[in-house]
Amino acid sequence: MSRARMKKILYPYLKAALLISPLFLVFCSTNKNAFINRTFHGMTAKYNGYFNANELLTMSVNSYEKNRKEDFYDWLKIQPAPSEEESKSMYAAIDTAVVKCAKVIRNHSMPSADGPKEAEYNAWIDENWLTIGKAYYYRRDFDKALKNFQFVKRFFQKDPSKYLSELWIARIYIEENRLTEALTILDELQQEALQQKKKSFFQKIGKIKAKDKNADDFKPEMNDQIQFEIYKTRADLFMRKHQASEALFPLTMAVNKCKSKREKTRLSFILGQLYLSSNRVDSALISFKHAISPAAVYDVSFNAKLTCAVLGTSERDVKLLEKMLRDEKNAAFKDQIFYA
Repeated sequence: MSRARMKKILYPYLKAALLISPLFLVFCSTNKNAFINRTFHGMTAKYNGYFNANELLTMSVNSYEKNRKEDFYDWLKIQPAPSEEESKSMYAAIDTAVVKCAKVIRNHSMPSADGPKEAEYNAWIDENWLTIGKAYYYRRDFDKALKNFQFVKRFFQKDPSKYLSELWIARIYIEENRLTEALTILDELQQEALQQKKKSFFQKIGKIKAKDKNADDFKPEMNDQIQFEIYKTRADLFMRKHQASEALFPLTMAVNKCKSKREKTRLSFILGQLYLSSNRVDSALISFKHAISPAAVYDVSFNAKLTCAVLGTSERDVKLLEKMLRDEKNAAFKDQIFYA
């Protein structure tokens, strides 16, 4: 093909590229707060950073939880965290997640992350900061995790990320056995949840008006998922203090607000353990029965069935044990069933 022919074919494409290039540079600018810029950088921050990094973290945490052995002779842990040795197998995923989110913050923060900032117009930057904090938490690098969460808490006062950062700070304090400091944070979060619930009720009946989002005293909405995490963390704290009676209410609320069927069965089992430690056998039986579900992890469902049979006094409970003996899945647990 002649050079002239080649130029004739390529000319329209080169012309289009020259026309598009200035537009692309405009869209890529992190210093212009326009809809198209926010959309471009927001989508990139969401999928190139937050989404991919969270997928890595989720897979890594799920692998840890799958391989972790529960101790059913003691209270199950509400929020088990990997030890320093266990976290080593998660390093690769954690470090990759940190790199992805840090790159997004560096390249897509609006305005640029260089130097002091007074505002952030990219709606997904705070989620990337939170993800880095979570990654360091699972790496047990609590100092770095704390710095990330404290930055989010300070800089994103009008975003729900503020509550999530405070929640993770409380979890770090729990892991460091700074239980009084953790409880102070959780008390404040729970108080805010109660105030918002009360305010929402009065807004519905027309007693007060909704606050302007730009007002100085505006506070972001605390949704049900955040409230669930607060109740769960609060229950975890009291269990670590061996205060079963104090853990009952927040754990009950966490079970009621839990949207994951698998997690709900596990929390119901723990609730049964707490009721049992308080000699509330009838309530314990109800909770253990809620833990018996196809959605439950097999060990949780098995031990719930076993406990229900042991606590029961009827012939039906004896037949349940006999049925469990005949089930091939329970071959490894026959000694426990015979003992029951």
